[in-house]
Amino acid sequence: MGSFETELERRIAAALRRIGDASVTARVAARLTGADAVALFELLLDADDRVVVAAHECVTLRFGRVVAAVARTFSFDEYQRDDLVQRTFVDLPAVVRRVANRGDVIIAPEAWLRRRAQFTARQMLREEPGDVPLDASHDTPDDARVFDMLDRADERELLHAALDELERERPVWAAVLRMHYLEGQSLDAVARALGRTHGTIRNDAQKARARLEAIIRDRHEALVPDAKRGKKNARP
Repeated sequence: MGSFETELERRIAAALRRIGDASVTARVAARLTGADAVALFELLLDADDRVVVAAHECVTLRFGRVVAAVARTFSFDEYQRDDLVQRTFVDLPAVVRRVANRGDVIIAPEAWLRRRAQFTARQMLREEPGDVPLDASHDTPDDARVFDMLDRADERELLHAALDELERERPVWAAVLRMHYLEGQSLDAVARALGRTHGTIRNDAQKARARLEAIIRDRHEALVPDAKRGKKNARP
């Protein structure tokens, strides 16, 4: 076992001990020490605040690498990377609870964290002077809004229908979006799986997102609230 994995297990075990109640620990231990992101996110909604604190720490420890990977795509330095991790995870239990209170479910937590980190990174760049690195401009706020629909139960089915339509037109494009956004795989992993270069997959992802939003606007307008407002405000 590598040093990172050993340290991760040590710190997760410490978080579990800090709960301080054997019966509570027994109830949640398997989920807190496991790598199942869905199970960990469920514990962020637990009625026991001690469990929520432990789950928050374990999610941050186990999935901080997802945010660190986003930081690399934005060419962030070490300070910016640590700031991005902090901002992404600091209020996570409250954010997850708001999602649940809407009656929705985060079905792909790692992909959801990636989108949250990308949005936060763009905010950080807007706070600082200077040019946005090329790799940081791949995802626009519109792209983030479309894939955030995965967290809204009443819109998730329609989004998947739009992806199915894209798959009939461009199977590889749909595969890229599903693997990267829904399954949370990195673009490098997607490129390896599909036998293409990173640059090709990156371009495919850009084109696929644009085409997906066009399908949504043309055929499933309810998924894009701004589309209705745009039409309402448009001059005749």
